[in-house]
This record gives sequence, C-alpha cells and structure tokens, in this order.
Amino acid sequence: MVNELLDAIDRASANLTKLEGVWARAQPSLPTGPALGTTPEYEDLQRTWMDLLGGLPPVDGWTITAPLPDMNELGQTYLDYADIGELPTSAWEAAEQPGRDLQDRTATRTATGSVTRFRVEPGLRRSARTSAGAAEHLRLMGDGSASVDP
Repeated sequence: MVNELLDAIDRASANLTKLEGVWARAQPSLPTGPALGTTPEYEDLQRTWMDLLGGLPPVDGWTITAPLPDMNELGQTYLDYADIGELPTSAWEAAEQPGRDLQDRTATRTATGSVTRFRVEPGLRRSARTSAGAAEHLRLMGDGSASVDP
C-alpha cells in the first residue's frame, strides 16, 4: 500500500513539473494588450494543460481546475478596457492566474495563515514512508494516473 501511495505521489509530482513547463511555454504567448486571435501552438498547450490536470489529486481538498486563459478572450478584454479608458485589471488577473495556481499547489498554509513554501508531494512522500495514514492518503489522492508529455 505504501508503494502504491509513493507511485501516486511520483506521478502527481511529475505532472506538476510538466504543468510548470507548459505554463513557462504558454505565458509568453498571452497578449499584454489589445489583440485578437490565437495560435495552434498555444491551443496545443491549452489541451496539454487540461490533460495534465487530471493527474493532480487534491491536496488539502484543493487542486488546480482552471484552464489556461483563452488568448482571444484575453485580447478582447484588453480591447474592451481600452474602449472605456480603464486599467485592464481583470485581464491582468486572468493572465496571472495559472502561475498563482501553480504557486498555491506548491505551498501549504500554517495554522496562522502564513504560507510555507515547499513541494507538497515530497512532503507527502516522507509521511507515507512512516506508513501511518498511508491508506487515507491513497484514498484522497485517487490513482493520479494521468500523465501527459507536453
């Protein structure tokens, strides 16, 4: 049972690393001002992102579920803000959300609400080796079987 949990953690960690790679490639493609359209490469990254999300089990009841921003919708949002003469705050937030989600995935909150940075999966891996609660960890993680090469 512990080996199954460790395998699930390894798959989840690999998928998280792949998601970080997808985001690193996708982020520079996002518009930073008024623009319309998308690219086939970005659409491929969007599909890969969604495929990889299936391999991320919830940690403390939370996991990433949001797709990458739609380039065309984001560019249109910038156009809309330009038309009304306001700062495009919602466009900025939408463009930054995947990065924030990835940061949240690799952080844990302490009892006081402060954030302690570390990779969650290696922490679970260490606790699984004790075998205490391994069955519960495995049940909460599901099988974590989705793994896609970006």
